[in-house]
Amino acid sequence: FPVTIQGFKPMKLQLSAYPAAIEQNAMRLAECDRHIAELKQAIELAEAKVNLAVAFDQELKNDTQRKARTANALLTDPNYQKLQTQLLQLTATRAECQAKLECLRNEMSILKLELRQAIANQLTGVEAGELLGV
Repeated sequence: FPVTIQGFKPMKLQLSAYPAAIEQNAMRLAECDRHIAELKQAIELAEAKVNLAVAFDQELKNDTQRKARTANALLTDPNYQKLQTQLLQLTATRAECQAKLECLRNEMSILKLELRQAIANQLTGVEAGELLGV
């Protein structure tokens, strides 16, 4: 049953294929969430290490100096920068997964509604024919 709606691209899946596609995208989204949590944990660990080193640095006289040293240490740490970049990329990937998942759910809902409408139209046609004695 091909579906075309003005303003929307044609749907590529049969109704029966949507649950599996939705599940696959939901799993991909969960995987993104897991990786994001791991990256955030690694970033927090890197920040904690720098904060610990700065806290015991006797050369630093006040909070402003400690904050500046912390910021400089994190900016110059290639591992920290790599983790931040990965987090940004993975956050964008997660947003794409979320959008795709919502799109699949909405497409499935539209297809179900259109199928119901087609069935209703057929039943209405049969009932009208019966009333006219056809």
